[in-house]
Amino acid sequence: MSSKRQLPNVVDTTSQRPTEKVRHPNSTLINTGGNLRSGQQNFESLRPTQSPRSLLDTFRNNHDPISTTDRIDSQIDANDDRRYRNYENETNHNDASRRTRKGVRFNDDIGNSLNFLNDDLHVLSTEHGKLRNELKSREHERDDSDALNDTQSASFRQDMMDEVVQSRLDRRLLEIQKDLKREKEQHRAQTTVDIQTLVQELQRKPNLTTAFTATSTNEDDKILQARLLLAESNKQMVQSQLLNTKRQLEDAENNKSALSHQVTLLKDQLMRSEYEREAMIKHRRDGYDSADDGPFHRRREGSRDRLNPEHEYLHIQSHLMKSNTLNEIVNFKKDLDKSERQRDQLSDHLEEKLAAKAYIELKELRENCDTYERQNIKLQQDLSMALEKLEEITQEAEKYAQELQLNQKHIADLEQKREEFKIQAQETIKQWKARVKKLEKDVDRHKFGSTQMLERNEQLVKDMETIKAQNLTLKGQITKIEAELNDSQMTRNRLEEHFKRNENDLFQVRTVRTSQETEISALKGAINELESQLAINRQQIEHIEQEKHTIQQMLQDEIRQKKQFETKSKQIESDIETINVSRGQLQTHIIEIDNERMELIQKLKETELERDSYSVQFLATNKAYNDEKSNLQSKFVTLESDYEEMRHKLDLTKTEYTRGMKTLQMDYENKIETLKLQLSDEKARIQIFQRHENEHKKEIEHLQEKSSHLEDDFNKMKYKYETITRDFAEKMRIFEDNESRLNKLNVESSNQKNQFLKKEKDYQNALHTVFNDLTYCTESLSSDSDVPFIVFDTSLTNDVDTWLSKIKGKLAWLKQELDARRQRESKLRQDLNSALLDSDTDRKYFATELAKKEVLLDEMSKEKFTDLSHGVEGHSFKEIERARQLQTVEMQIEYEKRRALTEDEKDRINDRYRQQLLKFQTMIDSIKRDFQTAKTQLFTKNP
Repeated sequence: MSSKRQLPNVVDTTSQRPTEKVRHPNSTLINTGGNLRSGQQNFESLRPTQSPRSLLDTFRNNHDPISTTDRIDSQIDANDDRRYRNYENETNHNDASRRTRKGVRFNDDIGNSLNFLNDDLHVLSTEHGKLRNELKSREHERDDSDALNDTQSASFRQDMMDEVVQSRLDRRLLEIQKDLKREKEQHRAQTTVDIQTLVQELQRKPNLTTAFTATSTNEDDKILQARLLLAESNKQMVQSQLLNTKRQLEDAENNKSALSHQVTLLKDQLMRSEYEREAMIKHRRDGYDSADDGPFHRRREGSRDRLNPEHEYLHIQSHLMKSNTLNEIVNFKKDLDKSERQRDQLSDHLEEKLAAKAYIELKELRENCDTYERQNIKLQQDLSMALEKLEEITQEAEKYAQELQLNQKHIADLEQKREEFKIQAQETIKQWKARVKKLEKDVDRHKFGSTQMLERNEQLVKDMETIKAQNLTLKGQITKIEAELNDSQMTRNRLEEHFKRNENDLFQVRTVRTSQETEISALKGAINELESQLAINRQQIEHIEQEKHTIQQMLQDEIRQKKQFETKSKQIESDIETINVSRGQLQTHIIEIDNERMELIQKLKETELERDSYSVQFLATNKAYNDEKSNLQSKFVTLESDYEEMRHKLDLTKTEYTRGMKTLQMDYENKIETLKLQLSDEKARIQIFQRHENEHKKEIEHLQEKSSHLEDDFNKMKYKYETITRDFAEKMRIFEDNESRLNKLNVESSNQKNQFLKKEKDYQNALHTVFNDLTYCTESLSSDSDVPFIVFDTSLTNDVDTWLSKIKGKLAWLKQELDARRQRESKLRQDLNSALLDSDTDRKYFATELAKKEVLLDEMSKEKFTDLSHGVEGHSFKEIERARQLQTVEMQIEYEKRRALTEDEKDRINDRYRQQLLKFQTMIDSIKRDFQTAKTQLFTKNP
């Protein structure tokens, strides 16, 4: 580091003088003055570009674990090596890389702060000039030690101030972060509480305001629409403001980067000045050490001359650094205040935005609640209608369910009977199996019996088992058939009654249908009559409108005449005297005309009253239409005739009125020339005509009112017609529903008939199979029986009776045959038992005989042995032993012969018994197979 920071020796140390030593601090001061001027220019260039630091940068800096002092120290250590050598290059680069950007916020405050800084720099420059002049007089006052102590104290104080400022800033930023976090948490808690309260109010509101929703829905909708429009406008404003704030934050971040760059440049300049000072001090020390040896006082003066300006320079530099740090602290406080304002503004914007969002969401929730309430009301109405329909359907379904329950009960009874028959068959099978097992045990006991008796016994057992099985199956089938016949007869009777009821219902429905058709035809006729009446009323209204038009034309003609009379009145003023004579005649004639007009008006009123009375009667007849059709028709005909007569009278009166008016006009035109002097009378006549016009207008209005009443009557008649058509449509729908139900009943009845026919066919097939099985059994048994079955011819008229008589005869013969077979079986069993007893006695006899033979043989062998022992006394002992051995061998041979014979006999006996066992097993297997076939036949016949 010392090698990099060392400056070259420009001045020769050998020839250095005290005056030349003083020039070094002056040159350094000049350089610092130039550096201050360049810094002033940089500040002036930074006026339009300077902007406050943003909250984001402060938060980022706060989140870093390294403090600002450590950051500055690291930057200083990193840039120590390249600052002195690249001094001129960096100054040029800084002049070239000046940025000119516009600030977003608080530019006026920053400009003011820069102005203050510029003023401070001017003051400092003036003070620098003064100090420069003073340094020349104070060059030799202080020592090197004082200068070093001052530099150390200044650096220590500067570090302490930096640390204090940095600690305060860090604390302030941490407090700001904590406040922001608290505000956010409070705002979230408040928003959640408000939303919960509003949701609870909305949940309570439907329960409280269900009765008032029908009246206040329109007003609430309007209010909500207006509020939604306001919320949308506020939302757009908030969005625009947020976009502006985002842009301002981005610009502030950019300006913050520019300011940080400029601050680093200023710090670099200050560090360069420090490096220059250190280099100058080192250079002076080196020059002072390398100087010639002089007196001691001379060295001391030189040291004083050298240290005094250095001390003054360090004091000025510390003053400058303190002023700069104070300015930076003030600016930083201002920036913090501005950042807090920005934070408040942003928090306000965010709160407004969140409130608007919450308000919009609450409105949407209210609208959803209202829609859900309406849907619930509609659904309740639909449910009520559906419940009514369900009640009707359930009533019909209950009727059908009762019928189905009866059928199901009948089916359940049949299934129970079927299961009982199955259980009985299983029990019989078990009994027969037990019997077979018993017989097998008996056969095992009597294995050593005679073969012929066993074969006969096996045949008899087979026959008996087949006969018993057939008898049992026949009995079960006969009982089933009888029960099923009874059930089928009962079901047939029920179905016949059901069909009779259905036929009666169909007849009633047909009668109702015919009555409804007659009513419908009558209603159609009435509707046609009403349509004709409506057409007549329309024609009358059109005629009235035509009359109205003619009256309006007459009024227009009268208005024209009025105008003509006004023109002629001027001419008649000269002839007033001649008109006074004929004044009385005209008045009398006008009175007669007025009387005729009043009579006509009275007649019109009478006709109108009659018309009103007829309309009332018509409404009454419409109400009692179903009760008094014929009377209403006759009255309607009479009313039409009277109405036509009145209409004819009205036409005659109108024609007479028009004729009278025309004659009057002609008379007036003829008398105008003679009645020129009757101006006053003409004026009165004009007033009378005005009154007539007003009366005619009133009549027209009255006619318009009547036309409106007629239109209302027409609308009422139309409404009645629509109601009648609706009733007719409903009746037609009911009629179609009844027809569909009838069709369904017919289909169900046909299905039941088909099912009944199928069941009858199945019963008949089952009975035929039973009859065939009985015939097969009787034929098979009659072929082996002593008394064969004889068929008797019956002369019964009914086929069922013949069939039953045949079955009864076959069953009686089968009973007799079974009794005979049982007797035979008992006899055979007695014979077999007697044979077995005889065989046991024979076995015992043979055993006693064999025992006697063995005793005799033992005695004979003993005698022979005694004879041989007496006869062979003189022989040697060896020969006796040989004879004994031969004797034992002979005895063994005889014993083996006897044993061989007995084993052969035993093998033969075992072979015989094995053959008998095989035959018996084959017989049992055949019986089981026959049993299974009979069972399968039963299940196939009676599924």
